[in-house]
Amino acid sequence: MGQACFKIALVFAISLTAVACGKGNPDDTADTASTSQESVKEASKKPEEATGKKAEEGARKEGRLGKVGQSCEKTADCEERLVCLDQKCCLPNCDGKECGSDGCGGACGACSPSKELCVDGHCKCQPNCSGKQCGLEPVCGESCGTCGVEETCQDGKCIGASTGDTWKDSVSSLTWQITPTGGEMEWEKATAYCAGLELGGGGWRLPDIGLRGCPAAELGSNTCKVKPGDCLKFNCSSRGQCGRCSENGGPADGCYWPDEMEGQCTWYWSSSPVEGLGSEHPPSHAWIVNFDQGYVSSFSTVQSDRAARCVR
Repeated sequence: MGQACFKIALVFAISLTAVACGKGNPDDTADTASTSQESVKEASKKPEEATGKKAEEGARKEGRLGKVGQSCEKTADCEERLVCLDQKCCLPNCDGKECGSDGCGGACGACSPSKELCVDGHCKCQPNCSGKQCGLEPVCGESCGTCGVEETCQDGKCIGASTGDTWKDSVSSLTWQITPTGGEMEWEKATAYCAGLELGGGGWRLPDIGLRGCPAAELGSNTCKVKPGDCLKFNCSSRGQCGRCSENGGPADGCYWPDEMEGQCTWYWSSSPVEGLGSEHPPSHAWIVNFDQGYVSSFSTVQSDRAARCVR
């Protein structure tokens, strides 16, 4: 009887203890449940890239990643160092190259766009000989060509050789008197002087209007409409003048003529009379050329004294 009562009392005590433990704070119970759920969620939220890496590593170990030429959807489907191009695994190759394609849609490098071209995987200097017949071009220092035996290279152009007293221009095929007439003279006297010049067999005359190295004075252009045989009137130029470049800015020690020419860099007569200004028979004015500043003018009466150089 005593043992039975003792057992009943023990069971009752255990029951009370269980009930007492179950009477804890309900918030604590909720927190515990919430924490457990979050732990489960975090455990299930593995980053895709981490999963992908493991999958790739596993596939690589098992030899399942694509080799060169095998099918792929993305680069990750291919072996290390390969890329996926057009759904095929491709191996980029830049061995010995500094530019150009790597064969898999990429580049091995780039050349300077202003002066280099990519040739066979190497950057090569691109010469610029635009407008040049001879001499060295400024970008790569390469030759743009050589002139003939009787020619010299001047500002990238092949110019005819000098014989000492005369000089032949290979561009115009005209032969010029290197040293002009002594002193200055009136237009009619200059015309007669050239016609009677016996240098090299004769055949000389006063030259037409023209000079070299001053684009603003290019005959027949928008900046200078004056042109022998076409427009020699006073109004062919702006206020009787056209052209004009910087003073002493010509290619031959500041003069707007070839290097071979000698003489004072000043006003010279042309053979062209000014039409529509004063009398024309005989002409009262003639066009003159300034080789110091590079322009032509109609403001010269035929009685004025100017320098003269003959041509044939």
